Amino acid sequence: MTPSGLQRARGATTPEYTSIATDLMPQRDCPGKERMLHKRQKTQYCIHALGIAIAISAVRPIAPLRCAITNPAISSTSSKTRRCVALPVLDHGELPSACSWHGRHAMAGAVRVVEDSIRLVPMENSRNVSLTSWQRSLRLLRDILKPEEAQTISELVARTTLQTVEKPDIPVATPLQLLAEAGEWLPGSELAEVVKPIVEDRILPYMRSEFNCPSLVAAEVVVRQYDPNQRLSYRVHFDHNALATAVVDLNPKPGSGLYVGTGPDAASHFFVPFNSHCDAAVHGWDIMHGVRLREDHARVSLIVWAKPLSDAKGGTSSWYVNDALQGDPEASFRAGLSAEQAGKPIAARKFLEAAAESGHAYAMQHLSRIISRHGDKTGARLWLERAADLGFAIAQVNLGDDMRDAGNLEGAMKLYEKAAKQGNEKAQHRLADAYLSGLGAQLDRAKGIHYLRQSASAGKRDAQFAMAELPEVLSTESWRWLKAAAGQGHARALLKCALLEHENGNDAEAIRLLQKAADAGHPWASKQLAALTMATGE
Repeated sequence: MTPSGLQRARGATTPEYTSIATDLMPQRDCPGKERMLHKRQKTQYCIHALGIAIAISAVRPIAPLRCAITNPAISSTSSKTRRCVALPVLDHGELPSACSWHGRHAMAGAVRVVEDSIRLVPMENSRNVSLTSWQRSLRLLRDILKPEEAQTISELVARTTLQTVEKPDIPVATPLQLLAEAGEWLPGSELAEVVKPIVEDRILPYMRSEFNCPSLVAAEVVVRQYDPNQRLSYRVHFDHNALATAVVDLNPKPGSGLYVGTGPDAASHFFVPFNSHCDAAVHGWDIMHGVRLREDHARVSLIVWAKPLSDAKGGTSSWYVNDALQGDPEASFRAGLSAEQAGKPIAARKFLEAAAESGHAYAMQHLSRIISRHGDKTGARLWLERAADLGFAIAQVNLGDDMRDAGNLEGAMKLYEKAAKQGNEKAQHRLADAYLSGLGAQLDRAKGIHYLRQSASAGKRDAQFAMAELPEVLSTESWRWLKAAAGQGHARALLKCALLEHENGNDAEAIRLLQKAADAGHPWASKQLAALTMATGE
């Protein structure tokens, strides 16, 4: 299939055109606010999903944001739109140029707080698509935590052994403590007892009001810690399984931490301007964000993922279809992912096609994968090229892989370099392999180690293990990378750590690591584990 996509159908008035099958759109307890589309932008498309025609209004794709934001000294009672200037941005990409900032007082339960609201849509686009107040917006609730509360949470985190128990679809894999799940707070946690009233009495009431959803609950609450020796970044993403998200950075640093953006290219990304460890950043599902840290920033954050009660109990995300039917390309993409997760491939493909036709780079990349899986290599390549042309780093890496496999090493290297400049750890690792091996590039170990260190710092465990194996790396740094890779479940790193612990006389730790290596599938680990267990009698 080529990107020509959907069959246009104008003026349809049949009942089927404005309905959707119940199994595609679970009943939602929070009716969304309707959005009006500019008449000149409104075009009806016919989507046949499971035999039912769905009308989706496609709007002009939202261009990547070109804005920069700082924390201007504004009156908290003012609601006047302000021009944004000089936000600390990432060390690559141009500064964006224009966006809007509103300051006002807002109620967070019974507490009155200062709210700084940043609209992440260029003004020319916001004239064409009428958005609800929360859409494409980042809200900063100033001092929603009391200083003593933030201090108590930090002290409890320091005394708590955090576990890395991530869901399979959350690959960030950092130490965390789960405090609430499926809308229920977990018992027996001193940390949860401190956090619960902050979330239930302040953050959730604010979210329910602003997102027009009275049944919104804390579907999941975690405290997450980044170890700068193991991971300094997490790639840009959306919170697909949350209608709304709140983040408290408990030890913010300038030029480090949470960043947001509106485009796939890193030029649209900027750091969230937290004033203190008492601020909370609140955003909807449609805000693209990620993490990038300085080497001295062991970031600790409190994260609240909220959704309607029925979705929290059922593990669903029912709100996307409504917004997709209003012509939101991002919602169409998300509805496609939800349909795919629910085992409805036809509906998934049609939603993804609608988003891709509207210029959504993520949808293009995902649609390319689906089309390729069904044998249409030409159509898949066209979508992948379009996503890469929009600056989407993942698409650039995948297109580079296709070129490499076809023998076009020069073309692959150019794409890897583009993606690596945006901080993509896979691209950095591929460049490292090329420069260290001399395959695809002139042999250059210094440049190869540079890219490998970048990939390892971004958290790619294969790169971390490779760094540990380099003869140029000092033993102290080698051990640090080896532990980082082992901490992420790298089987060879676990085995090597276990053997080193055994040599140092720490057999109990060696046995623990060997067990993890065996569980990770290393063929020698089970034999070593049996031998060491027999020798020690443990």
